[in-house]
Amino acid sequence: MSPERAILRDALGIAIASGAYAISFGAISTAAGVSLLQTCALSVLMFTGASQFALVG
Repeated sequence: MSPERAILRDALGIAIASGAYAISFGAISTAAGVSLLQTCALSVLMFTGASQFALVG
């Protein structure tokens, strides 16, 4: 396997995991009544995933 292909494989795994996290956080924050602007601000300012879920849920 070429190095470029290995990097792409690893990056794809991270992208899938990050995307699943983002979708679940967006759904939970929407259900909790948090606005889109507040959800984006939480994602930019809070770098701990568990704290984001604890704040909205």
